[in-house]
Amino acid sequence: MKERTQIDVPALMGKIVLVEFEYVRKSLYDKRYQEKHWRRVKKHDRPGWVVGARKLQQGRVHYGYGYDDPNTWEQTGPTTKCLLVAYWHTMNPVKVPLDGWRLAPETTFPYQYSESSWRSSHREYMRNESVHWPRNEAGQWVKKTSAHKGENHVRAQDV
Repeated sequence: MKERTQIDVPALMGKIVLVEFEYVRKSLYDKRYQEKHWRRVKKHDRPGWVVGARKLQQGRVHYGYGYDDPNTWEQTGPTTKCLLVAYWHTMNPVKVPLDGWRLAPETTFPYQYSESSWRSSHREYMRNESVHWPRNEAGQWVKKTSAHKGENHVRAQDV
């Protein structure tokens, strides 16, 4: 893939793109300094909205001893341009290299990516629990009383 060096960000704002690579910050710590570097990570083609652009700095923070010796920043590498892409409107945007994305087809829509760590038996148990939970006249859930406690009491391990 040819490298992109200049992108018209205002024209891309709000467009849906497929993210192929992301930048992830790698930090190295020592007693007196912290190094910050950005590395590319391969992603599966995941759709998201372009929400901005940014320049990423690579360098080192030297920690001072106090008021007379403040923290200082030393730039050790070149700045890197990237796009900010949000996978979902409630998620923080990720940093995408200028050559790490491509325009999505018109029918593509970003989705909320959620891989649940719950087993299917636990999900089924929670669905049944919410269906059989006692409700008041307005349809709102109410606290279970001692009269309701035995109605649908099945442990998740039994399902």
